[in-house]
Order: sequence, then structure tokens, then C-alpha cells
Amino acid sequence: MDKIHFYSYQDGLDTISFETKVDVSNDKYSFKDESYEDTFIEFLFNENEIEFKRFGKINNLMTFRLNEYTKATYKNDMGLEFEYEVLTKEIFIKDDKIKITYDYFMDKEKISSVKIILILKTNLLKN
Repeated sequence: MDKIHFYSYQDGLDTISFETKVDVSNDKYSFKDESYEDTFIEFLFNENEIEFKRFGKINNLMTFRLNEYTKATYKNDMGLEFEYEVLTKEIFIKDDKIKITYDYFMDKEKISSVKIILILKTNLLKN
């Protein structure tokens, strides 16, 4: 079974990191969000963008397009819900490593800088 290492850094601090099983298709990674109960993450890779979906007890949607502002949404099971914007500063894809760096804004004010790193670990001994 393939695994993925997921790292998220907010303002330079390691805020979320875990390793879990991943389902890999041609243009999508799907895996359980080990940082939040009953929640899953998908990364969908399109020609000029990467779409991030988090769903379950947390619903979060972001689209990453290099050097562009895009609208994003967040909603959790406690009723907190808001919209914000992301400005993608870096998209790095090489072999089995992906790095996305972005700033997020609310009401045109920068709230935080975030870096997501994904490292795919492929099991070469598949049954």
C-alpha cells in the first residue's frame, strides 16, 4: 500500500504532520486526515492548478494557481464557517514530492503564510 507524508507549516511552525495510506490515481491523491476525526483530504492535479478538498467534520476547499488570488471556503462541524482568499506563491512538483506555499487573506488582510509538503512513498512490493 502506498503511503503519504503530509506536512503543513503555518508561519514557519510545524502545525500538522502525519503519515497515512493514500489512494493514488492519475490526477488525484486521496487520504484520511489523521489530524482530525472522520475527515479526508483530496489533492486534484489539473493542468494549471491544484485543488485541495478537505471533507468530513471539516470542509475546506482551496484552489492553488501560481501568483493568483483564489477564493476558498472553510466550515467545521461546530458551525464555524467563513470565506477567504489564498495567494499561491510556489508550486513545486518533482518526482514524488509536492510543495505548495501560499498566503491566506481575510478582508484583504494577510492572516498567515502556509507551506504544505506531500511526499509519496510508493510500495514497490505490491501483491
